[in-house]
Amino acid sequence: MENKKKKIMCVTAIVIISVVICSVGGYTVYKQNKIKERSAKVKAEIVENLKKFEKEGERDKKLELFEKVETDKSEYQKEKDYQKEVVTEFDKILKKMKSFFSEDYDKVIAENTLTDIEKNTDKEKITTAKNNLENLLNTIESEKSILKLEKFEEKISNIQELITQYTNRIKVIEEEEAKKKAEEEAKKKAEEEAKKKAEEEAVAQAQNNSGSNSNDENYNSGASSSDSNNWSEGGSSSSNNDGGSSSGGRYVVETYTFTDSNGVTTTRITYSDGTVEFINPDGSVDDITGNGDIFG
Repeated sequence: MENKKKKIMCVTAIVIISVVICSVGGYTVYKQNKIKERSAKVKAEIVENLKKFEKEGERDKKLELFEKVETDKSEYQKEKDYQKEVVTEFDKILKKMKSFFSEDYDKVIAENTLTDIEKNTDKEKITTAKNNLENLLNTIESEKSILKLEKFEEKISNIQELITQYTNRIKVIEEEEAKKKAEEEAKKKAEEEAKKKAEEEAVAQAQNNSGSNSNDENYNSGASSSDSNNWSEGGSSSSNNDGGSSSGGRYVVETYTFTDSNGVTTTRITYSDGTVEFINPDGSVDDITGNGDIFG
């Protein structure tokens, strides 16, 4: 009887232990399945966010997706049963997203890096490149704390150096432009003053010659009668003096003064002996006898 009780107790103990083992084993399997399901779900979310990132055209929204994935990673790592392989997947996707921004920075820098800047005279082109780099610098500064890219400071330093070079070059070009403009204005002013002076001297010379010729005519014509006609036509003026018979000697028959559209005055004098003289604006005299009407 005693032996029978012991057998029953042993069998009961074995059954209980078996039940416990099965329960523990079942729970372990259940838990592992739940962990696998969670890992698969998180991985699927990561892949979906990457697809959205690649399709998104707006930079700000891409940055928002990057921040979301980074937040999801941080929250996942707080879970009791987080899996390292899932964290690795997060890191892989985040790195891929970061590469978009890094490559974009490098592209803008390359497109706005001008060669032989010290010889470049295209102010508009240099100004455009400078503005593009300044905009990029502002973008990098606003994204730096979010992306935490490697070599951020190196990129910023490179951009700042280029901006400084372009600023200095633009300053030199503008100084050269100002100097050239001042020289052109000074040259123009000098030419205008010289022209005005020459015109004034020509008019004065013509008036002196006209007065001198008039005195000679009055002297040479003696008692002869003379008629004087003065007229203006198209900016020119002339005087015609017809004297009677002279007691002899050479005298002025006609004086013609012409002022062109530029204000330059010249004079033609015809004498009683048939000779014709031309008084230049500078006061010099040319004998133009037989050359016809020089005033066309």
